[in-house]
Amino acid sequence: MFQERIETLYGSSLSNITFPDRSVEAYRKIPLLQVSKYPFTRKGEESLDLSQITKRIVALPMKEAKKTYALFIENRMKERFRSEKDYFAALSSSIYENGYFIYVPPGTVIDEPIPLTMNYAETFSHFAPHLQIYIGKGSNVKFVLKPQFHQFESGMINGVVDLYLDRQSKCQWVDELIIPESTLYINSVRASLKRESKLEFWSFTKGSNFFKQDLQALLLEEESEVSLKGAALLSEKNVSHTQVLIEHKAPNTKSRQHFKAVMKDQSSSTFEGKIFVEPEAQKTEAYQLNNNLLLGKRSSVFCKPNLEIFADDVKASHGATVSRLSDEELFYLRTRGISKEQASLYLSSGFLDEIIKDVPAWYLIQNW
Repeated sequence: MFQERIETLYGSSLSNITFPDRSVEAYRKIPLLQVSKYPFTRKGEESLDLSQITKRIVALPMKEAKKTYALFIENRMKERFRSEKDYFAALSSSIYENGYFIYVPPGTVIDEPIPLTMNYAETFSHFAPHLQIYIGKGSNVKFVLKPQFHQFESGMINGVVDLYLDRQSKCQWVDELIIPESTLYINSVRASLKRESKLEFWSFTKGSNFFKQDLQALLLEEESEVSLKGAALLSEKNVSHTQVLIEHKAPNTKSRQHFKAVMKDQSSSTFEGKIFVEPEAQKTEAYQLNNNLLLGKRSSVFCKPNLEIFADDVKASHGATVSRLSDEELFYLRTRGISKEQASLYLSSGFLDEIIKDVPAWYLIQNW
């Protein structure tokens, strides 16, 4: 039914990628019923605040960018769309109309973070924001992605960020995704890294009625490196679902993943991460860790780390933990006049601090 509605509204471009169900491993623990019932009656309007972006880089609406960068944009889109296997990322790429293209010229070094403020207006709408970002050779930049909501009560946001890092480039990226609880929010990040490039990525969320992030990184050439870290602080009935895929396709590449989540009340979280090492990717270093803290009696978590290694000379590890607050630690704090609720807050903050304190000094988390 969902597939029929989508094809009626947007054509049959997704005929080879069907709406996921429990037979799809990555979605086995993700309740998709509310998404499948969402009425795709119209699309809302989203906009990127270009006035905040430095003139040292090129930032244009996609329609305007295609006049100058058409060949690169179209080739990149075809390449990504051809390899895309996730339904929601493919859906967003196929129906977006008002995407944005950002080009960082080679050798550009910008110390100040570049704000990417996505503005959403209207209610009960379907949004498909799309950012295609090319970071030139030897460049070093920092981005902050923050959604802003105006006269907004509910909606479905299904966005894609496509990052391409050319040789010897560096990028630090922070997502602080504080969104209305009634929002269905899906964020797909696709990153391709060339020789000696480095991507550091942080994601922070308090979840929503339905929150899902799908992070994928391709380490295409030697000495490329990616670090993905995230923290979720969930309460009430909010949820957060994280999927990660890192593919090592060349020798001497490195990847690190570390995600933490705290679940209060009836909130829930899922994490599924995979490290894939190709036969030619010798001397790979890859690490993955997922830590979870359950505070509510009805809170829940599902985590599944994965390794698929086809090379011989590899250093790799993966792991996951699920725990509750220590009675001894709670007792220690309460004997010093701290209430149980406040003690839980302190211990939860300490649990997430390993991720939060790793955020670079140039960014101050304001809504955490």
